[in-house]
Amino acid sequence: MRLRVPQLLAIDDNIALDSGDPVLNNDVRALNLVSLIAEEASQQRGLLAYAFAQDGIFNPQVLSAVTTAQEEENANIAEYGRVATPQQVSLLDSSVSGRLVDYASNYELQAIQYGQAGKSLTPVPTTADEWVGAMTAGTIGGIDAVQQKLVATTISRASALRRQAIITASGVGTVVLIMLLLVLLLATVVGRSKAGQQGNRS
Repeated sequence: MRLRVPQLLAIDDNIALDSGDPVLNNDVRALNLVSLIAEEASQQRGLLAYAFAQDGIFNPQVLSAVTTAQEEENANIAEYGRVATPQQVSLLDSSVSGRLVDYASNYELQAIQYGQAGKSLTPVPTTADEWVGAMTAGTIGGIDAVQQKLVATTISRASALRRQAIITASGVGTVVLIMLLLVLLLATVVGRSKAGQQGNRS
């Protein structure tokens, strides 16, 4: 069964809260934000593909949904820049860049401007296939690459913490076992000492 994005984010939040590790907490927060950014970019891809395919006036409801998704994406990118490490910020900047990303951004901006002016999208040279291709291979492809790397980093950190916990627990268990053996040895020595004293008295 495939979990939806909100479910995945809830699981990630629980992992972060339970870990108590600041590095893992930061990785999970960054991953959460990139997951939201990917979801919002995907929403824009679908909505604008529909709008381009209509070859007519941009449906006001669709236009509103596109601009909302765009605003939420920009807000999450800004938040990512605030909470992510410099390396994670650089990863997103370098991954979501290039000719196709620029094309997708220009296509979207042009369509939104036409829609807000109440103009038909028919004169726009962009087709639905061109938009989907640029958005998929460029913007969303770059975001997905970042997401995969953050997932790998998060899993690596969680696995390291788990191994450390096992080693620590093993060490504590060994100490407890040694203490029990010492107690048993002392009890045996004391028992033998008392038995010897009673034997001497008799």
